[in-house]
Amino acid sequence: MINQKEQKKSDPKNRMAADINVKKQSYVTVIESKAAIFRIDFIELWRYRYLIWLYIYRDFVVLYKQTVLGMIWWLLQPFLTTIIFTIVFGIIIKINTNEIPALLFYLSGITLWNYFLYCFLHISQSFIDNRELLKKVYFPRLVIPIAAIISNLMRLALQLLLLVFLYLFFILRGAEICPSIFILGFPLLLFYVALLAFGFGILTASLTIKYRDIILALPFFTQLWMYVSAVLFPFSLVPEKWQFWFSLNPILPAIEMFRYMCFSSDSSSNFSISFESILVNIIVTILFLLIGIFVFNQVEQTFTDII
Repeated sequence: MINQKEQKKSDPKNRMAADINVKKQSYVTVIESKAAIFRIDFIELWRYRYLIWLYIYRDFVVLYKQTVLGMIWWLLQPFLTTIIFTIVFGIIIKINTNEIPALLFYLSGITLWNYFLYCFLHISQSFIDNRELLKKVYFPRLVIPIAAIISNLMRLALQLLLLVFLYLFFILRGAEICPSIFILGFPLLLFYVALLAFGFGILTASLTIKYRDIILALPFFTQLWMYVSAVLFPFSLVPEKWQFWFSLNPILPAIEMFRYMCFSSDSSSNFSISFESILVNIIVTILFLLIGIFVFNQVEQTFTDII
């Protein structure tokens, strides 16, 4: 007699059912809600690192496809802006730049400000610009903001080369400027600016999903922000009674520190920002970073339904 167990195994229907169960167990993927309010899955982001590079490549190709000058625009835009600021604020209004050549003064401020601005705007609009893709395919949503931070580093590198070229030109003409030893800390300064842009950007992007008015207000807001960030004037010209409030602007100490790193003449080496203000701005940056991550984690669970 044939054993009943062997008979069940030999039955084609039983074998088919067993194969289906094995396949179900092998190919089932469960996507769970992330309960932690400040959680960032760095392991998952690392697994999708190839996608980050694809986003960087895509941003470059889309932006400069069918253009004649290509990456030259990265140099032309800040250079022309610097010339306009030099003529208007340096020659006509005659703002004191603490014996730093006006062209270098404005270009140094514009270079760091532009990196912050491009990262902030790119991240702020990233979810809206990619809403169709976000509805169809799952991938870590933070891939897009991280790609924005890295892609804008290439733009910054070219603009820093322009700054170095003009720097050497003025030195050869006899300008009494030289970099400070603190220039070695520029990577830390850049990391601070990147964190600041990421925190403000991810917070704005998360709120923009529901409140589209923010997108319309961003151009005015960023323009106003630039005017109070010491891009057009040295912080030492701010009246003493207003200096405390100006120093609460988290990007302002970064711009002042960058100029302090680049120009070490007798009159410009007096760094106007106090250590207490720097510490407060670091805390503010970390606070906005945590708030941005918190809001993003709350919105991420449902934003594909309303985006």
